[in-house]
Amino acid sequence: MLLFWHIGLTLGIFFVIGKILRKDIDYRYVLLGSILPDLIDKPIGAVILKDYFSNGRIFSHTLAFVTLLSLFAILNGKMIILSFCSFLHLLEDSMWNCKKNTSLAIEWF
Repeated sequence: MLLFWHIGLTLGIFFVIGKILRKDIDYRYVLLGSILPDLIDKPIGAVILKDYFSNGRIFSHTLAFVTLLSLFAILNGKMIILSFCSFLHLLEDSMWNCKKNTSLAIEWF
């Protein structure tokens, strides 16, 4: 888990976005969203279901998770930041190179 990479880069991006748009951003959501996929997947894949997955990138490291989070964010305006930060986490992890997660997301549908 690249904790400082995810938090630092995402905070930097939202700091610039906040300055450009001149909006107040709740950085608690930025901090939570930047590490949310790891907070969900690491305990499940690396500890609880280690024999089955042997991977810390499972459910919340997919676009399906970000899509569900985005749909949930429609109900709460502040939660859209959480969704976008989780999407940035996937980009920072280069998830398009992980074929195992792509097939897992397809199996969900």
